[in-house]
Amino acid sequence: MKTKILNALKTEYANLGLGDKAFDGVASFLEKTITEESKINEEIKTDLVKNLLKSIQGETDTLRTKATKAEKDLEDYKKSHPENQPPTPPTTPPTETEGEKKLREQIEALTKRLDDAEKAKNNATTLAAVRTRLETKEGCTNKGILNAALKGFALAENETEDAAVARLKEEYNRSYTETFGNSPVPPRGSGSGEGDAKKEADAKNDWLRQQGLLPKEDKS
Repeated sequence: MKTKILNALKTEYANLGLGDKAFDGVASFLEKTITEESKINEEIKTDLVKNLLKSIQGETDTLRTKATKAEKDLEDYKKSHPENQPPTPPTTPPTETEGEKKLREQIEALTKRLDDAEKAKNNATTLAAVRTRLETKEGCTNKGILNAALKGFALAENETEDAAVARLKEEYNRSYTETFGNSPVPPRGSGSGEGDAKKEADAKNDWLRQQGLLPKEDKS
């Protein structure tokens, strides 16, 4: 399914000039929600997908433009300062002037920013897919506990989606036990307890709201 979604994205948004990594990241996110091949063309044309791809395009174009300008500035500098580039024997490494060094460092910095931006976008789509799996397939439906587990969470180098799900689920279960103990309260219980059990669940959820881990209850 992912391959079909990926090919559909490349065809529909070919004019954006995005790389394979960007399309692959979005396809990985969409395969979690698209279950029928017949709905692929409809789903990839939603505003959510369009805005995500255009956001990636804007950041990528900006960084590419800066990198291209820096490279041109370096070439122009070399042409206008031939005195700083004396001929040397082929076996002797060329001497880098201060001006060339500064421009080279700018190019390297911009290239790194471009790579980091693309990596951040890919990580964002992966984390969105991870959260969806935790909520829909792993039973992590208590938003307060899940938000606490996700707060400050970052993917490790080359960490797969499955590994991230396992790591976050472990943290979720640990925080859940610390907060609720082993009692069957939401999300593991039905949420429809009566008497003391309901009061205890309400008290614990009130505590989560005080910590900013759940939205305040609307009593209007």
